[in-house]
Amino acid sequence: MTWWSDPAGNCVGLSASWRHYTGQTLEQARGTGWSGALHPDEREHTLQQLRQAHASRQAVRLELRLLRHDGLFRWVAGAAEPSFGEDGRFSGCIVSLLDIDEIKAAEEAQRRAVDEFRALTHLLPSIVWTASPVGRPDFVNEQWSRYTGLPRQLRNARAWARQIHPRDRAQALTAWKVARRAGMPYEVELRLRNAAGNYRWFLVRAQLLGDADGRGERWFAVATDVHEQRVARELLERQMQQRTAELRLLSAREHAIVASASSAIVTTDLRGAITSFNPAAAAMFRTTAAGMLGHPIAALHDADELPPVLLGLPGDRYQLPPDLQAALLRGDAPQGEPGQRTEWTFVRADGSRFPGLLSVTLLRDLPGNVIGFLAMIADLTERRRMEDELRQRTAQAESANQAKSAFLAHMSHEIRTPLNAVIGLSQLLQRMELPQRAGDYVGYIHQAGEQLLALVNDVLDLSRIEAGELRLEAVPFELGPLLDAVRVLVQPQADAKGLALELDVPAQLPARLLGDPLRLKQVLLNLLSNAVKFTPAGHVGLAVRQRASNGRLVSLRFEVSDTGIGIKADQQARIFDPFTQADSSTTRRFGGTGLGLSIVRSLVDMMGGQLGLQSQPGQGTTFSVTLTLELPQT
Repeated sequence: MTWWSDPAGNCVGLSASWRHYTGQTLEQARGTGWSGALHPDEREHTLQQLRQAHASRQAVRLELRLLRHDGLFRWVAGAAEPSFGEDGRFSGCIVSLLDIDEIKAAEEAQRRAVDEFRALTHLLPSIVWTASPVGRPDFVNEQWSRYTGLPRQLRNARAWARQIHPRDRAQALTAWKVARRAGMPYEVELRLRNAAGNYRWFLVRAQLLGDADGRGERWFAVATDVHEQRVARELLERQMQQRTAELRLLSAREHAIVASASSAIVTTDLRGAITSFNPAAAAMFRTTAAGMLGHPIAALHDADELPPVLLGLPGDRYQLPPDLQAALLRGDAPQGEPGQRTEWTFVRADGSRFPGLLSVTLLRDLPGNVIGFLAMIADLTERRRMEDELRQRTAQAESANQAKSAFLAHMSHEIRTPLNAVIGLSQLLQRMELPQRAGDYVGYIHQAGEQLLALVNDVLDLSRIEAGELRLEAVPFELGPLLDAVRVLVQPQADAKGLALELDVPAQLPARLLGDPLRLKQVLLNLLSNAVKFTPAGHVGLAVRQRASNGRLVSLRFEVSDTGIGIKADQQARIFDPFTQADSSTTRRFGGTGLGLSIVRSLVDMMGGQLGLQSQPGQGTTFSVTLTLELPQT
């Protein structure tokens, strides 16, 4: 899966494999939206790695869990590679990821197997060790230290040989050499010295496991204390008893697992007749296990979902449902390979029905012959209920959100009407001859009305955007007069604070464009007004540059820069949220509701553009807007 970002770290494109894997569209992934597919435990670390890649312009290795379109998190790995344009400038990063979930699972299984092997061997009363093909020990269990009083770190074979009774060493060495040459298992009885200096008889067994070419790789050996069982019959009886106990324990464990499983587990013979029915199945189908033995498994299914004749199977198997047919027809599949996972309607003993998820696996005997089927059934009733509730709550939330947006739009219209009257009357009063104090009050009224009207307009725009009622126009307009109008509107604010307001527009820019001049003007006016508001001294500038041109399409980059207070890195992501500013102290010092940048982001997104931010506290801020506009036909 691949996606790529611009120099600011925002996602600007993604591959079809990313969309297929995550289910995200480009609009959903744009900006930082792609991070919604990251697992919460790795999200912040991964974002930090990507920020590092952008900052250092160097590749960063990635390993994380990614949300697949089916709702499952899977491990993926890859890298974030910096990308540079033909002019050598950094253009962003390309992130490539590959699904390694099966590899991670295999590595974890291998690690667990090694840990379980070592833990198990430490619990055994016998001495267990492994060695190289030439007999150099590389692992011994704790029983070695308990018995011999020596440390477990054996540096060579001599440390082991010194514990053998002198009279048994030659016999043991000869038997080992023969076994090594022949590649056969090694078995010998010998005496080993314990920590007290006494010798006890041990039965030593070793097996040299080779690779695919038959070359020996490692010895696996175990020494069992048989001091009291030198007689072959007694030794055999002990081994048989031990083996019987292990089989009973295994059988009891398997029975306990099946009996305690929450899913229904049903086994059948090749004809589909039920041979076992666990307690969960009995509870799920409201019957008894004994009463179901011998019945066809098809009796558990809704008859309307099963065809009357199952073609391609012998007559005595006509009662098998289709998924069991498929499993039977795949009789050459390896043992344990699951059959189809499908949803069915099942019928309880009392006639009631419920949806269930059925998984079928082949049962084989030791030689590998198919002897029946293992079916696992999960009741989906509760999950279906929860899905229905979730859909209802989602619909209610969407309805409430639409009602809220409609209410805001309506109230904003209702409030703006009397406000316009207040502002208009205050303007008329300012033109009249009034006492000084009354004139000041009228000025305060006019200023407050203008501020309140601006707030209502912002709320109205935001509500229209959220309600999806704001539509963009596509009309011809002249770029130069639009930029001059924006400057004229902001100039009084800049003059009042003694700021230099600079406009940098190259002469070679297209004179006429096709788009929505009102919304473009609103975006630039908001950015410039913000820049003036948060700049105590220095200058504020608006620069326009042409990025690219392709036929009737032209890409323009508008940059609004200032020498103001700047924005901290950890606060930059929040300033585009509605009713949010960098911190509460900023609100108190400079005023405002925090709606301007939220509206700017929404309008830029609607125009298909990109909004960027670069800022350092105390050194100023630069907002950039990149738009692709059409040239009008002449």
